[in-house]
Amino acid sequence: MLIGAIIAYVLNFASLDMSRDAYLNQPLNLSKSINYVISRIGTFIVASIVGAILAVTVILIPVAVLMFVIIVVDETGIGDSLSKAIKVLMDRLADVIILLVIAIVAGFVLGLIPFVGSILVAALNVLIALAFITVYFDYKRARTH
Repeated sequence: MLIGAIIAYVLNFASLDMSRDAYLNQPLNLSKSINYVISRIGTFIVASIVGAILAVTVILIPVAVLMFVIIVVDETGIGDSLSKAIKVLMDRLADVIILLVIAIVAGFVLGLIPFVGSILVAALNVLIALAFITVYFDYKRARTH
């Protein structure tokens, strides 16, 4: 059970890394993404703890989600990603809220489907990650122009 949880944890961040690669039209390579996650495992563990603390407040869940995206997209640390996440949230609040509502509702509904529900939820999570990456890149693009 513990080994399965560790593998799922690593694959969760690896899928975020692969989502970034897909967004940037780079080749997808699962082993490269897994190696990337393992090389930054300390950052991801601390970020997960910070994210859990933020999620307890419920209102700060969007900051936690954006923080994970920014850590992977910009390959940055926790402090920098947290600061950027707050800025993105303030600038793109409506987009982020809509994405979270879709993720929660669709995840709940898909999770109810027998046998394939968990697979569908995993696929949804990849799509939601791509949407958050898009929101972040759009934010960055708007700030540079």
